[in-house]
Amino acid sequence: MSSFNQKLIIISGSPCVGKSAVADRLFVLYENSAYLDDDWVWRVNPFSFDDPRNKTIHENMSFVLSNYLNLGFDYVFLSSVRMIGGRERLLGKITAKNYKTIGFTLTCSEETLAERHKNRGDKGECSFEWLRLAPYPNDFVINTDDKTVRQVACEMKNIIDTFSIIKSGDTQRRCSDYFTPGYSAKINDGFSFDTAFIIFTPL
Repeated sequence: MSSFNQKLIIISGSPCVGKSAVADRLFVLYENSAYLDDDWVWRVNPFSFDDPRNKTIHENMSFVLSNYLNLGFDYVFLSSVRMIGGRERLLGKITAKNYKTIGFTLTCSEETLAERHKNRGDKGECSFEWLRLAPYPNDFVINTDDKTVRQVACEMKNIIDTFSIIKSGDTQRRCSDYFTPGYSAKINDGFSFDTAFIIFTPL
């Protein structure tokens, strides 16, 4: 049932950069959408990279994403830590055809990442290893410094919508139309929703 109008939106970046927070926000903005966070398929106990069963994690993600696309969801979101070679393995095992992949890499300064890591309450040391990796080729790179979840989500939505085919007679709504003015809520990575201007800078 997949078609070229379907979008697979991959949101990559370092832990604590805000991937899940932004993906949660985008997911509710789009009807007929599905969302997978790669944290869910890595959640095994005890966890060890040496466990040979964990080598199939990308196959598990490909299987879920394939099902979402083949079932006819128009927008499929994946939030995933940036790992070298991971996206190629992931996409290579997706069985759906004729969908459009849109990639985003979220980034921020080391100071911002350390603050978000602290605010989230993580007990381990904050690592900058993933933050220093180059983005995937052709990804839209979004710097999240000094931005709220709403700002980042709006910036990404404006980009996603440029790939959408608007049917005759349809009206494309502005990102700000989806938010209640004055609404503010703290979430788990140090971001907050608020009323903010839409910033769209293609990179």
